[in-house]
Amino acid sequence: MGENLTSFTEPAAVADTIPVRLRLLGITELTDGESSFPVGDPLQSALLAVLALRANNRVGGEALAAALWDNPPRTALRQIQIKVWKLRELLNQAFPDEAPQSRPQIVNQAGGYLLLLEPSSIDLVFFDTCVKEARRAAARGEFEEAARSYRKALSLWRGPAFEDIRPPEVSAPGIRAGAITLQDHWIIVTEERVGTDLVLGRHHEVLGELRSLVRAHPLRERFRLHLIRALGRVGRRQEAIATYQEGHRILVQEHGLELGPDLTEAYRVVLARGPVNVGGTVHRSPVPGVVVPPRSRLPLIRAGHACAAEREHAARTMTDRAGVQTGVGTG
Repeated sequence: MGENLTSFTEPAAVADTIPVRLRLLGITELTDGESSFPVGDPLQSALLAVLALRANNRVGGEALAAALWDNPPRTALRQIQIKVWKLRELLNQAFPDEAPQSRPQIVNQAGGYLLLLEPSSIDLVFFDTCVKEARRAAARGEFEEAARSYRKALSLWRGPAFEDIRPPEVSAPGIRAGAITLQDHWIIVTEERVGTDLVLGRHHEVLGELRSLVRAHPLRERFRLHLIRALGRVGRRQEAIATYQEGHRILVQEHGLELGPDLTEAYRVVLARGPVNVGGTVHRSPVPGVVVPPRSRLPLIRAGHACAAEREHAARTMTDRAGVQTGVGTG
């Protein structure tokens, strides 16, 4: 689950000031700001994660079982009851000085369970908030602010989402689907953050990271595009050409994919050795927003059409400005 999620290189110190109590972006754990509390075995972690993904909403017992097991055992509901009891004890241990109504708690409701907590207590939510701030700043042309918000968001990742919840200990089909969604989100946000750095002229600073990202995600055209443009900008023309040719071999010859116009144009710019204004957008796939709703409302991860439109607008603005400011563009 999330095995291809790599390059968690953002400084952990940035995340220290974030008021997170439940961490899912890595090993599942609770934190009071000073100490961390492992949630327990994979099944217990998976149960807390499923409730967190539907925070402030009731999740029925059978729905929980379906999210935790591909083929729920006959004892599924009993196991869930036991794990809920252990999670309540853990919440009491993690936040002993807080009143019950103010700390995270799991309550019974109509044959199911409800995880009550403040939205900003989940790292997923804080990540999404920071990303939205970054995209708004980029749309306004405030790229330094955008870069800071992107870094704050990515600093929350301590490894692949739900890293400790995986087969064979627990099948957790609901968690596997969420991990894939979050992995894609991390990749897209990383693409945007690097693009912002390139707009700010940090071509030398990101070269090593971009090489690693291209190796880890050879089919991600945007990482390759960023690398080609950065290499062209710092005068490493032959390496930029080789990066394009490698991408052509992998994407076209091996996988039968078409190269996007931005990648082809970046290659043409490198060959021509001339500054050309490069337009285009960063990424057009919709990205789900991550939102914890008020109590008893909508689920956590939902289709984020408005968020995707906001991101595309920011991406277009960033790419257009990059073409003017850097010559070879940054996208």
